[in-house]
Amino acid sequence: MLKLAPIIIDLSITSDWKRKGFLDKVFTENEKHIINQSIDPTITVWQFWSMKEAAYKALCRNSNAVFNPLLFFCSADRLVQYNGQSILTNTIIDGDIIHTIATTSQNVTTYLNDNTLDYINKFNLANLDIELKKDANGLPVILDKVTGETHIASISHHNRFLGVVYNKKPCS
Repeated sequence: MLKLAPIIIDLSITSDWKRKGFLDKVFTENEKHIINQSIDPTITVWQFWSMKEAAYKALCRNSNAVFNPLLFFCSADRLVQYNGQSILTNTIIDGDIIHTIATTSQNVTTYLNDNTLDYINKFNLANLDIELKKDANGLPVILDKVTGETHIASISHHNRFLGVVYNKKPCS
């Protein structure tokens, strides 16, 4: 089954990761070692956080699993492991934004924009051949207006930023 999830972090409003106990509650010893050895520990902290959160969102999309970041293991090669499962992540860092996608597909399209209350309307106006909507379970999907096919989608937003990712191949 296809797994897909984005996470966006607005670095301008992140919390103080150096506060007492934060790293121990969120990161494994290996992850803390990588963070402490990195050129920019702040970026590495939030990149790893986004990898863990994206992997959780992708792997647990249809479950009630509680997010425990210590159960998600990040590696420097973008792989996240959880409960015997692995998922590859891809992170883009640009100015104040970290955008990570966890997916099992290589056919993913990303739409980044400002986070506004009418983001669905803005998305649909910017993409005339497709429509962002919710399925019967309330999960986001993309409807291809030409073929009538639906595509798995996922949405993330944080403060000023919004991301919609969807699989270019239709749901099976």
